[in-house]
Amino acid sequence: MSGKPIECRTLAVIRETGGMKKHEIAALLGLAPDSYYDYENGRVPPRHLLERTAAAVDLPPHFVDRTLDFLRRA
Repeated sequence: MSGKPIECRTLAVIRETGGMKKHEIAALLGLAPDSYYDYENGRVPPRHLLERTAAAVDLPPHFVDRTLDFLRRA
């Protein structure tokens, strides 16, 4: 996972923190599973998708920035 863009890794952390599988979060976000998989696997997700994903799993908006910051430093 370390070779992927930081936004892709952030998306995965958000999903995993919410305890969801990829196909589950894709359905919740109204995305085709393949589209969601692309975002976690290297296609940089737009900021609004990170925020929507956090909201979908009941995480506060600041979780996105904190996760991005943490992964940049890791």
